[in-house]
Amino acid sequence: MLYPERIGNEGSYYFKNNYGMLSEKFYYADVYKDGFALVKKEETSDWQFRDVDGKLSEKYHYANPYSCGFAVVQMEEDGSFYYRDKEGNYSEPFAFAGIYNNGYGLVKKEISGPFQFRNIKGELSEEYAEAGPYQFGVACVRKSPDSPYNFIDIYGNKSEDFYSATLYKDGYATVKRAKNGKDLYRDVFGRVSENKTEIGDYAYKYMKGDIQKRDIPRHLFFDESFRLSILSEEVRRNKENTIK
Repeated sequence: MLYPERIGNEGSYYFKNNYGMLSEKFYYADVYKDGFALVKKEETSDWQFRDVDGKLSEKYHYANPYSCGFAVVQMEEDGSFYYRDKEGNYSEPFAFAGIYNNGYGLVKKEISGPFQFRNIKGELSEEYAEAGPYQFGVACVRKSPDSPYNFIDIYGNKSEDFYSATLYKDGYATVKRAKNGKDLYRDVFGRVSENKTEIGDYAYKYMKGDIQKRDIPRHLFFDESFRLSILSEEVRRNKENTIK
């Protein structure tokens, strides 16, 4: 579907439909995602969602653009967070609700409670003492304060145990296998090495969307685990595009 085109700049945004007609003016307007654009009529206005027909939703104190079919909204300041689906239905309330990524949103029912992941069916995962959002198809978690750190993928597979682990930054998570161990680098395909690698750099660029498969040097595909990781991601993307 061809969504209305956003034109203009902050303070004077408009949407142009397929017939070239302009909408009302908005102070802020995001591009359309999942059939909705996040807008503000004035700088101090509440947030609203604009559908493809130009209809505006109810107002929100806080809102994020749609991702994976859900948007995070907050009705009033200091209130609970909810997920709003594309039909306008709301989830149960959460003390914390993160933007969906890779099909999962990171949530907390109580601000001092454990973390959980919410999938696109609204089902909640097991509880974690520590957890980060999904990045490149994996999330860094810790079951309890005394447990090791692990990376879990979107299929529920768990990595080896780590004494410590960080979120991904520029394509690598920094990990330690033991308390007094050296810092190691884990790339987006789960390969652990003492130094950043050419394979890890290209894996990051590919998963980020900066390059396509054809842009990857051919000699890297002689590494079987790298080749299979690229193949698996190609299959996942094709399946995702088919569903859309």
